Amino acid sequence: MANIKTRLLGGVCATLLASCSVHVDPITDARLTETAARELAEMFPAAQSIEEPLGLDAVIERAVVNNLDNRLSRLEQSFTLLQVDVDSLEMLPTLAANAGYSNRSRDSFTTSQVLGEERPDPPSFSRSRDAEGTTATLSTTWNVLDFTLGYYNARQAGNRAFIAEERARRAGMDIIRQARQTFWRAYAAQQLSGTIEDTIAEANRVLNLIREGEERGAIPAVEALQSRRTVLENVRQLEIFNRDLAAAQIELAQIVNVRPGAQVELATSSMSIPSLPGSLSELEARAFTSNPTLREQQYRINIALDDLKRTTAQLFPELSFSATTSYDGDSFLLNDSWNQFGLNAGWNLLRLLTGPQRRGLSERGVDVERARALALRMTVLAQTQIAYRDFIFSRNQFARAQELAEIDRQLAQQSRAREQASVGSLVERVAVETSTLVSQLRVYDAYSDLVAAHAAVMSTIGANDAMTEALARHQEKYQRVLSDLDAADSNIALETASIEDLGRQDARLQRSLVRAELSFARAKAAQDAARTHRDELRDLAASSNDDGMPDERLTARLQRAEANFARTETDLALATAHVDDLTQQVAALALARAATEARLHEAETLRDTAHQQIERLGAL
Repeated sequence: MANIKTRLLGGVCATLLASCSVHVDPITDARLTETAARELAEMFPAAQSIEEPLGLDAVIERAVVNNLDNRLSRLEQSFTLLQVDVDSLEMLPTLAANAGYSNRSRDSFTTSQVLGEERPDPPSFSRSRDAEGTTATLSTTWNVLDFTLGYYNARQAGNRAFIAEERARRAGMDIIRQARQTFWRAYAAQQLSGTIEDTIAEANRVLNLIREGEERGAIPAVEALQSRRTVLENVRQLEIFNRDLAAAQIELAQIVNVRPGAQVELATSSMSIPSLPGSLSELEARAFTSNPTLREQQYRINIALDDLKRTTAQLFPELSFSATTSYDGDSFLLNDSWNQFGLNAGWNLLRLLTGPQRRGLSERGVDVERARALALRMTVLAQTQIAYRDFIFSRNQFARAQELAEIDRQLAQQSRAREQASVGSLVERVAVETSTLVSQLRVYDAYSDLVAAHAAVMSTIGANDAMTEALARHQEKYQRVLSDLDAADSNIALETASIEDLGRQDARLQRSLVRAELSFARAKAAQDAARTHRDELRDLAASSNDDGMPDERLTARLQRAEANFARTETDLALATAHVDDLTQQVAALALARAATEARLHEAETLRDTAHQQIERLGAL
């Protein structure tokens, strides 16, 4: 029997263990393919397609709003803000509700033995609880130490939220710097790619001419090799530039969140020289107050200080308050419901003994963060100096590049003016055209370095004016579209109500027209009957006149018939006028309804356009 129980217990345990096992399926290629298709659709929604050439401001705005990396920074910032709210809930007291049901298979009868006496024989068994019962409790507990620790945790979460905000600000300034630099490189590709390809094609034609001349013996071998080398070197240089320009277009597509490889058309822009908002000393002072890295470090120091305070608070005794209301369905109880209140104090002596070590570690953490603040301040100071000098250098290089480009342009004009139909002149022309293109590329490259250096200075001093302006422009567009949507919805409601009112008017007019047409039909029938009666009486009167004996009664009847016919003519004219008037009203109402439906369609079109613009802009 014991063996059977052991086997049964083993089988039950094996079944429970098997049911608790977890099986994880590996990720399949089909699932990865499906995930890639779904995420690509999320990455490049149709609403964000580019429908017009992008200027520099539009590129910056799309980079700030649509760039996936920058969007991730904003989501991380919002996540940390929500974390602050969640951590603040830890300061609330605990509130627990419990309900239970118990049932014994056999009653809990017990016996007792008096101290110093023999155990009764036979024993007398008794019980003090029901075999089946229900219980319920509602309790709340508030621990002062837990509240204190929750308070400092919430403060640290708030500082982490500020850190995420500074990181998002730094990411926004970085993406704007990349957008400015990449815009001008992609703009150079748009302006010069066609010319580069034409020059490469012309160089290949010159190479063919050199080979043909060498084969015919018209060009000496050494001269042909030197010419080919010169042309090939120019072609190689142009192909390298062409590759770099193509890469710039891909980088721009990534920044504005367009599928890489898609053609992004850029609007014509002027290369103005940016200026710095102050002298070097003023820039340094501004960097010390606005640099995101320094501001982030100050929040890290606050976190370390709060950690020190939290460690100190853990050394104090715990003090908790509790209140409980209970119910027990046991029939043996005199009072089946009661309230209970408590005050408890406790002290973790082991934590008190290890307190100095814990506090020393927290103090060392504060020292580390303050030392890091000094190191970062030195780094920012050096970055400001370097960024300032890079900007001055880039500005001078841009001026030099413009001057060299102008010289190469004039040399190219003179070369075209004295061009001769010889291989040497063709090689010279290819070299001059290549040099001109290289100079133009260097102008764009120098200007992209200039705007990048300017953006680096602004990022170092924490000036996020460009990002603020881009967000303000986007928000203004978004609010304007929302206003257009509200106006369209109002117009749709108004025109729909007008159509419903016109429909009710049309129904009333149609009913009136039906009644008027019935009246017209009755008037027409009465006129026809009056005409027939009058004509009959006229024929009788004519017959009596032919016999020479006029009948006065017939004459009177004829006069009444004439009067009745005149009256029916008047009634028919009135009925006809009424029908015509109602018909005109129905026609006018139909025109008014058609105009209202046209306005409704226009409002619905505006609403659909507004929805598309909202989807394209997206809420921040």
